[in-house]
Amino acid sequence: SYFFLEVPSSLTFPHYTESIAQPISLRQIMISAKRGRYVTAEMFVSDFVLMAENAAQFNGYSSHVAGQARFLLAEATARVKCLN
Repeated sequence: SYFFLEVPSSLTFPHYTESIAQPISLRQIMISAKRGRYVTAEMFVSDFVLMAENAAQFNGYSSHVAGQARFLLAEATARVKCLN
């Protein structure tokens, strides 16, 4: 989902960095994967968990954005399970 390609801009969402202690984006996850920083599948999925938690915290659990994050988390989890 395009919502998560980059960490939200402080110009567009000035309170994001005040609200979210550990921002993360799909781009950061891709870079970490390419650089071999995920030693386990759980480490990979944990970044999707963080992204979903951030989305729910900032936008509200019932928001469309948080729903998209939960969908991405479910997809990542399912794909990791297929590899095992």
